[in-house]
Amino acid sequence: MSPPSVKQQLQTPTMFQRRTTETAQQPALLPCAEHNLDSEPQVSSADTQAALHAVQKLFKTELKAAVAEFSLQIRELGDRVDRLEYTADGHAAALQEDQKLIASHQAQMAQLENKVEDLENRSRRGNLRVREALGCPWNPNLPRDIVLKLHHVEVRDLALQAARAVNKDTLPQQMQLYAHLAPATLQKSRLLKPVTALLIQHKIKYR
Repeated sequence: MSPPSVKQQLQTPTMFQRRTTETAQQPALLPCAEHNLDSEPQVSSADTQAALHAVQKLFKTELKAAVAEFSLQIRELGDRVDRLEYTADGHAAALQEDQKLIASHQAQMAQLENKVEDLENRSRRGNLRVREALGCPWNPNLPRDIVLKLHHVEVRDLALQAARAVNKDTLPQQMQLYAHLAPATLQKSRLLKPVTALLIQHKIKYR
């Protein structure tokens, strides 16, 4: 028996030839399945774009409302600031007027005080104050002042000149004679004491 030829040795069995033929022919996809696979990405992209558009529209709406509210608040604050500035200007003007009135009243009061002081000194023009003349009723050792009312002013002036000329130790009980002046005049005299002492030191007469 002769050996099989090469052609017969390379021939594929029938069962494998059928399977090979079936696998060689690739099955085609159904039209419905292809349509579904292609439409899914399109639907997903459309939904995403719609959602983004809705979010963008909502953001614009909210931002517009917030800007409108802020603008309203800024206008209200501006109106309040304007009213406050107007009120402050009015108060500043009123304060300036009040300060002028106060300064005027102070000047008038100073003039009135000077006039009252002058009238009080005129009413005491003939009086003579004797300091440390007598003792108090409740304590004889405690000296007190007395006021003498003289009929003529010239007599008072002569008594004051004589008291300045003599030594204080020569007067009875070391009395001191002064003109009976108003309290306001005495206060001014105390304030001017350093100046008057300097004038006396340099032998400069003052009145």
